[in-house]
Amino acid sequence: MINKESIICLFVSLCTFSIVAQSKKEIEIKEIFWGANDTQKENADIPSKWQDQSAVILYKEYFYDYHKFAKQVDYVHSFRKRIMLLDKAAIDDHSEFSFTKRLRARKGWGRRGTNYVGVKIIKPDGSEKEIEIDEEAVRADDEYKLAISGLEEGDILDYYIYSIEPFKQKYGYTFEPITRTISDEYPIKEMVLKFNTENDFFINFNSYNGAPELAEIKTDKRNDRRYTLKAENIDKNDFPFWYYPQIELPYYKFQVTFARRGSHENRIFDFISEDEDVIKKVVSKEDVLELYHDHWDYDAKNSRFRELDKFFEGHNLSEEEKIKQAYYYFRHFYLTQFIERSVYAQTEIIPNMVYGSTAYDDHFDAFENTSLMAEYLDRHEIKFDRILAVPRYEGTIKDVLFKSEISTFLEVHVNGKTLYVPPLSQHSDIDELAYKFENTEVYALNKIDGKNKLNNIKTVSTRKTSFEDNGTVDNAIITLNEDFSGFKVEKNVAYKGNSKSSAQEDLLYYFDYINEDYKKFNNQNYIDKQVKKKKRKDQIQKESHALISKLKKRQGESIKKQTEKEYDLTIDEHTYEILETGRYGHESPLVTKEYFTIENQLVKKAGKNYIFEVGRLVGGQVSLTEKEKARTNNVYMYSPRSFENTIELKIPIGYSVGGLDKLNVNIENASGGFISSAKIEGDVLKIHTRKHYKNYFEPNANWPQIVDFLEAAYQFTQEKIIFKKGKSTAK
Repeated sequence: MINKESIICLFVSLCTFSIVAQSKKEIEIKEIFWGANDTQKENADIPSKWQDQSAVILYKEYFYDYHKFAKQVDYVHSFRKRIMLLDKAAIDDHSEFSFTKRLRARKGWGRRGTNYVGVKIIKPDGSEKEIEIDEEAVRADDEYKLAISGLEEGDILDYYIYSIEPFKQKYGYTFEPITRTISDEYPIKEMVLKFNTENDFFINFNSYNGAPELAEIKTDKRNDRRYTLKAENIDKNDFPFWYYPQIELPYYKFQVTFARRGSHENRIFDFISEDEDVIKKVVSKEDVLELYHDHWDYDAKNSRFRELDKFFEGHNLSEEEKIKQAYYYFRHFYLTQFIERSVYAQTEIIPNMVYGSTAYDDHFDAFENTSLMAEYLDRHEIKFDRILAVPRYEGTIKDVLFKSEISTFLEVHVNGKTLYVPPLSQHSDIDELAYKFENTEVYALNKIDGKNKLNNIKTVSTRKTSFEDNGTVDNAIITLNEDFSGFKVEKNVAYKGNSKSSAQEDLLYYFDYINEDYKKFNNQNYIDKQVKKKKRKDQIQKESHALISKLKKRQGESIKKQTEKEYDLTIDEHTYEILETGRYGHESPLVTKEYFTIENQLVKKAGKNYIFEVGRLVGGQVSLTEKEKARTNNVYMYSPRSFENTIELKIPIGYSVGGLDKLNVNIENASGGFISSAKIEGDVLKIHTRKHYKNYFEPNANWPQIVDFLEAAYQFTQEKIIFKKGKSTAK
């Protein structure tokens, strides 16, 4: 989908942009799109059924060309869009484009690529104005911005991006895959994909959910292969939140692989056709097993685990506990202990220093980052499966077409239960299953009949979770100033399940957890390992402490901004700390503590009384537009989940509280709910709320149920209480 954010930057961001006077090449490329053979120059009419739309795409074209010249491979791709703008909103969306001028060369690629861009406006009377990009683009930091002035309703904007990316490759190369839905946020009169290759290029391509099929175009040259895909009269799609387009909408995907010789084909760890002139449309179970059959092959009796065995000495651990501790051991010794090295190298506190061991470089990235645990399990004859999965939002495992779509992890069977073993990462946890792989079908590969290699594949389903499993629990104590000028907030937040995983990535800095790892495994920190001279060590530790102090300040500022955004308020006197990292056990939560003050906000004087916008303290809620309420798309949630808030507010002496009735709400249905209660216990007002989503998927017929509790939650944020002077609630 091409939207207002990516009209030019989509392809321009891929390689270098050249802002120079028009060269011979630029003129040649412009002729391709706007020259005498332009089939779209008279395309200026839209179907009557779309007259009330914001804009109509008259023509959209994608072009890809893969060719080789001796040791060089040329990858050429272009995009053209011709769109009629019918209202101010569409004009605003298309009046400014951003693009980068330079981009770092891709790994393994020789020369930088070049982009050629053309933009013109066609008025309703047929007159045309070409934008002088080299004169009108303005640089802002590393980006260039191009303002398109003079656009009016009824104008046609016609632009193209043509990219040439040459590189040297003697053997083979797998290009980045392309996945694209047919529809757009605007209706499309005609969409065309053009696709050219030759010998030594293998194509994986297929269409899904009713998308048009790729058609071959016969050519006079035996080695040239040309294809096209066309679609017409495509209605728009709104692409709302909580929606997975690839599950429902027509789309296509493809990948091209270059292999100069047959021996190079055997080196490619991906799914390719046996014949280069035959497009591979389907990857079967047998294809998957064949590809992975020889991989993850290792000697399970090697000596890699001696240190781990020493770590276990003297510990009377069950088999399940050994699996868990082995995982955390590998996470530290093959990953987290190297984080400080990276930080100190980047900040030049200890430049060009490395550990004596190269285990991290040799093994951490190998075999999809799961071989360490696989070796350990094999060594101890513990049964497990290697799981191949695709994210739920990308379709099903049966629709896999290239290896890059597949993620891998392990499923261990021990003591009659199943444990998931995810790839190692900074906060990965044993028995953690990423939300995108929950409640979906996957392939399980294993070894049977005493074989040493993977020789069996089956389809299994991963576990489901409930909203109770994936929760955020926020407990806040509110204390009003004596003069009602503001209040202070002390709160703890606990994250668990899928909520914890995303919060850890967002909130934890290396100094929040690295010492926890060192202590658990009785391992020296990086400075103690590398620096022996006391004077030098003292200096480095001083620099390290200064760096951590700087980063903590940055962390605090970031958390403060998030909190201000959550409440839509300005806060003061902010402090923040991590109480529990939640990194040693899937069930253990991440717990944070926060303190801040709010001055001259939410509390207003009303005669002798005070009105307090207490509903705002549960944080921001979804505010639906009328268009969103009328949604016609089905609903895809990333996970069942819940958000729980408890607020304890001490009632000022000499005041009673009114308005509690509107704080008691109970909206619950098959899709989820919002439930709140407010009661006074002694001199404390206690408010409790819970919003929860029950399911992964909701048919559109259930959308009104979701709207009901989303509206209730938002309305709660608008509610107020009143502190009445006189009869005191406080004792």
